[in-house]
Amino acid sequence: MIILLNFKRILKNKVNLFFMVIFPTILIMLIMLLSFSKNQFRVGIVDEDNTKFTHIIKNEISKKANIILLDKDSIKERLIETTIDYIVIFDKGTTDKIITKKQANIEAYFVEGNTSYMSIKGYIESLLDSSLKISKISNTQGQFYNNLEKYLNGSISLESKTHNSSKKGVDRLLAALGFIVMSMLFLAANSTQLLLIDKFKKTTLRIFVSPISFKNFIIQNIISWYLILVIQVFLLFSLIYFIFFKEIGISLIKVNIVFLIFAFTSVSLGMFMTNISKDPRQAGILSSIIITPLCMLGGCYWPLEFMPSFLQKAAKFIPTSWIIKACKDALFGVNSSIFLKDIFIIILFSIFFLLISFKKKSDMI
Repeated sequence: MIILLNFKRILKNKVNLFFMVIFPTILIMLIMLLSFSKNQFRVGIVDEDNTKFTHIIKNEISKKANIILLDKDSIKERLIETTIDYIVIFDKGTTDKIITKKQANIEAYFVEGNTSYMSIKGYIESLLDSSLKISKISNTQGQFYNNLEKYLNGSISLESKTHNSSKKGVDRLLAALGFIVMSMLFLAANSTQLLLIDKFKKTTLRIFVSPISFKNFIIQNIISWYLILVIQVFLLFSLIYFIFFKEIGISLIKVNIVFLIFAFTSVSLGMFMTNISKDPRQAGILSSIIITPLCMLGGCYWPLEFMPSFLQKAAKFIPTSWIIKACKDALFGVNSSIFLKDIFIIILFSIFFLLISFKKKSDMI
């Protein structure tokens, strides 16, 4: 009974509907639209090898960035002028090393302090790493180029971290996921404030006059809040899957599972904030004070790699950083044990907040 009543109350609240669907949907759409311009990076290429392989790689890079052909003498000048984000050099013999199953060490340059190159750097590295893996399963040069073409066309896949990271749109998806985390936390915080509203309206007192126990009352509330977040997750991931990222496939299913687990963490954290607040107004202010820094420090707004090392270490002690890490591990296809470790830590955060929140307060009624 309480579950159904909470459903109606939460869905009637315009703020809840805003954080549940409208706000994250608008952000997802904006992220997609702003990042659909393919030539957002400027990559300088010094091609001293000048082979069929390097031409293929340059063609693939051109799908992600504006490429500018350079010679070694102009590298320093271009970097000083900051007219190029990233410069990569294909030395003589690069193709021979790849085809003969050897690691090709690619020389690269960028301006220290400028982080805009990181995405394209990872993409280039993933192309070269995947090319090396293809060479290892190819017996002849002709077979290598044939397999490489099939791989780039999506006809064959490789089980590796770098292959998954090179899939189209993963960087955009990670940006969208960070804002979904934020919207889930705000939705959970706003929903759990119903406890305080009921307290001030004396609704809780009337409920406890009935045979229902305190534990039963709290459990039913938790279930209702969790189900609301589950609906939010399925709505947003349906939007992401069917409109933008259908090609990501099984990795997106893993991310979906991560968010279903994090929904419980959000509810637990929301209950904790409600439990330490005296009234709904204080709970609203507290949620803003806590959630925004959690998202900033956890890598929801920008990659953790952009932050100083001491903040990266501090981020290990908050749940938002672990869900972002779990999403990256799912999308980049890391070892299953590492992915499961991420999930386990997220569950531990849920249990921790729940244990604190489940303690009955004398002024709850």
